[in-house]
Order: sequence, then C-alpha cells, then structure tokens
Amino acid sequence: MTFFFIFSNNLNISQEEEDGGCVVVRDVRLSDCGNIKCVATNILGRATSVAQLVIEAAPRLELPENYNDGVIFRCDEVIRLKVPYIARPAARITWSFDDEPIASTEDVQVETTETQTSLRIAAAKRWHCGEFRVLAENENGEDSAPIMVTVTSPPSQPGKPVVIDITGTTCVLRWEEIQDDGGADVKHYIVEYFRDVWDVWLKAKTTKECQATIEDLIPGSR
Repeated sequence: MTFFFIFSNNLNISQEEEDGGCVVVRDVRLSDCGNIKCVATNILGRATSVAQLVIEAAPRLELPENYNDGVIFRCDEVIRLKVPYIARPAARITWSFDDEPIASTEDVQVETTETQTSLRIAAAKRWHCGEFRVLAENENGEDSAPIMVTVTSPPSQPGKPVVIDITGTTCVLRWEEIQDDGGADVKHYIVEYFRDVWDVWLKAKTTKECQATIEDLIPGSR
C-alpha cells in the first residue's frame, strides 16, 4: 500500500512509512495552518481522508523600534500607541498605566484586532508622563512590553525678579527658579525690560542662572 499527502500550504515536511503513513511537519509557522489530505492507494483503488492542521502559539508583541527609547508628545497632542502582535488563539489585550488597568472612556479608546492593538488618548497631559504597558495573553502564554511616555509643555513662570543690588548704571536681579520645567530641560532665562517711551519690551540679558547683572543703564530713563 502506498500513502501520499497533499497540503494546502508549502510546508517543510518529511514522510515516513511504518505501519501506515506518517508525516512530520517541521518549523511550523502560524501561516502554515490549513488542510492535509492523506491518500492511500493499492491495486484495488484509493481511499482519502482530510484533516485540518491547527497551529497555536503564545502571544508575541512586536514593539516598534521607535518606542524603545520612549515616546514624546506635546501637551494637548493626541497620544497614539500602536503595537502589532502575533497569537493563536486570539490574545486578550490589557493596557495599563503605572500598573493601573486602562478602561475605554470618551477620551481614551483601546482598539484591538487579530494583529494589532492600539491606545488613543484625545489630549496629552503632563500626568500622562510615565510607563504605559501592553499585555497580551492566551492559554499558551503571555507577553508584555513597556512604553515610556513623556509629555512636554511650556515651563512654569519663574519667580518675580527682585533687585538685590544697584550701583550707578548697573543693577543685579535675582528670582526663584521655575517649579516645573515642562518635561524638558530649561536652556536659559531671558531678561527683558520695558521702555515706557517706546512702549516695547527689550532684551537685556540671557542667562542660565537665576540671577543677572544688567549693565549700561541710563539714569533717569524710563
């Protein structure tokens, strides 16, 4: 008796005949799912049976490379995080922020298909800075991945300038540093003064410190 097999996909197989027909499928992938037909023949005819090849796998998240070093959004910008994944059977997806599960609301939407999950937040706020995490799980296992998010905004106001010294055409100003850098390093402070006669603000000094010496002032000028 002779056995031969017919596959609906191109598989890496080997065939063995020992007390019947046996086929070994090697290096299977999820895309290899399909039908297998076994045909037995002898001088009197042939008989056929069909089976379905079902492949299961634990979830595997495929985090985009640009997420590896974190993602930066501006304040009030839409946050969109998309993560492709592979799983069979379908995975249960959970998004969390600082270890707290995220539920869909009017401003927060979680959408998941068979190949991708996404998180959308309508308007980024500073309190969204932190670790988002996506978890995919099924009966074969689980996989998770962190995504660090930074939300930037303009810095808070520095303290009110105070004159700590004045001599002739020079004065020294000092102020309290900002309380919030907006999620990005402050490069410098710009000191300006207002000229009444011109009705305009003029740049006087740029400094990295919370103190500045203003020189070449004109006595009596406004």
